[in-house]
Parts: sequence; structure tokens; C-alpha cells
Amino acid sequence: MKKIITIIAILYVGFIGYNNFSFDKSMEDGKEAIINKEYREAKNLFEKAVEKKSDSREALALYRQTDKLIEIINLEKENNLDEAINLCKNINNIGSEDKLIQNIVNNLKEEYVTKIEENDEYEINLNSKISEGKTLLENFDYNNAKTIFENIIDEIKDTEEYYVQLAEVQQLLSLCK
Repeated sequence: MKKIITIIAILYVGFIGYNNFSFDKSMEDGKEAIINKEYREAKNLFEKAVEKKSDSREALALYRQTDKLIEIINLEKENNLDEAINLCKNINNIGSEDKLIQNIVNNLKEEYVTKIEENDEYEINLNSKISEGKTLLENFDYNNAKTIFENIIDEIKDTEEYYVQLAEVQQLLSLCK
């Protein structure tokens, strides 16, 4: 009977040791995947770690942060930077001892804020050029207005976000001819 109990104890300890090794490996590989910008892989690895140790706050935090990071990147691809910034702010509320994901997200947030500021500045300049062209048009200076409108069209014709301004400028250009 002692042999059976000893064998069961050894198997149990071996299983626990393997489970801990597997958990640690998933965590380590997940962090490595984050560094390599393989976020979906990292999420899967952190999910495995949570499955191995459901009481690990760190594994759960990294899993949730990675999930949010993927969502942030998808929002960036959709050019929804304001919502991406809000998610960046929220990710810091998911406490993790490892600041790897938080650092990535904070850098993304700074990048998005800069892009928004640049876009706002560009739009102000664009609207200023349109106003300048309108003023020239009102003063019957068709040649200079035409030049401004053609330059604007060349600048924004391949962008989706300035389609309203593009339509307006094309209409104004037609008045110059």
C-alpha cells in the first residue's frame, strides 16, 4: 500500500512540475511573441498559461492586455484613432507586473496623438487653401484660383478622408473654366 501511495505522490509531483514548466514556458513564449509583434500568437500562449494556472493574475492580465492590444491595432487599421487612444488609456488599468505591453501601448498612444495633431493641422491648412482659392474666384482671378484648386486636387485625390473637400474643390475648379 505504501508503494502505491508513493507512486501516486511521485506522479502527482511530476504532473505539478510539468504543469508549472508548461505554464512558465507559455508565459515566456507569450512575452517573446509580444516582442516579435506576433500579438495573436501571444494571446494564444497567455490563454494556455491561464488554462494551466487559472489563479495567475499575471497570466490573466497579460492575456487581457494582449487582447486589447490587438483591438487597438485593428482600430488603427480602420483609422479610428480616437477610439484606439481611449483603449490605450484603459489598458493601463489592467494591472500587470510586466510593463512590456503597457510600454508598447503607451508608445502607440503617443503615435496616434501625433497623427491626429498632424491631421488636424493639415486639414486647417487645406481649408485655408480652399478659402484662398474661393477668394480669388470671387475676385475673378480665375487663373490663380485654378492653380490652387488643381494643386489641392493633386494632393488629396488619393485619400479617402478628404472626399468632401475633394468634391468641393472639383466643383470650384469647374467654375474657373
